[in-house]
Amino acid sequence: MNTQGPLRFISLDGLEITHDDAVNLLDHAVIYVSVTNTASQARAAWLIAEFSLNGSLGLSYSQREIVLEPGQTKFYSFTFNIPLNNDLEPMVGFEFVTYLSATEI
Repeated sequence: MNTQGPLRFISLDGLEITHDDAVNLLDHAVIYVSVTNTASQARAAWLIAEFSLNGSLGLSYSQREIVLEPGQTKFYSFTFNIPLNNDLEPMVGFEFVTYLSATEI
């Protein structure tokens, strides 16, 4: 069973932006958070990934896995950076904050 907690987009300077703003900025990038469990234990795993950003620009991403005891909730966040047109331009960074609860699985 897959589920997910609320997802907020926060720029690294602390300004929260809307989902639509993030989608517009990322253009064709696909961002998702997934939560899965295994038969042996309540395990919440989520990742962020992308398929294409303007066809050629890369997006660094990370995958994290956390294990939850029954009824436990953990808050977790990570950051990623989007390289702009070339290496001389600054990186655009965002932080994704979500929570996962074993009771949701």
